[in-house]
Amino acid sequence: MRQLSLPVWTTLVFGLSGFQQTACAFDFQGEYVVPQEVAVGGYGSTERVQDKNILVIENLQPGLIRYYFSSVYTNGHTCRSYGEAVADGTDVYVHRYLENSCVVRLEHAVGSGEGGVRVTDVGDHCRVNVCAANGGFSGGETFPVSSRKPLSKPAIPSW
Repeated sequence: MRQLSLPVWTTLVFGLSGFQQTACAFDFQGEYVVPQEVAVGGYGSTERVQDKNILVIENLQPGLIRYYFSSVYTNGHTCRSYGEAVADGTDVYVHRYLENSCVVRLEHAVGSGEGGVRVTDVGDHCRVNVCAANGGFSGGETFPVSSRKPLSKPAIPSW
């Protein structure tokens, strides 16, 4: 039996479930890296180290991207998400986890200075599945255009 590749399977599943598969005007592709200061040594510690939030987006075909997202918070907890997202309207991509209710939304962030990409946990359902105990991105993480570099490798995480 021949297996369908993930992009073909995703397109079939989401294409038949009512998602709009339109190409977005904003080119999301690239590697976004934003420095983040993190506390070390537990609760109440004043010691800080530099870490980084990472978002890598690869265009697969019109209306379909592959991404990975890794964000560390000031308390040292992290969120990590990886998958393929389909276009859902203008300048918005959505990745729905099949095994739970986590929905990751990647959208062109306008009105936030220079713009960029905003990653949001729709409905705050991803916290349990893709974040550590005290992490979460329901308020969204914005990766400004100035933090974007050209894509140097496929959007496949090393973790």
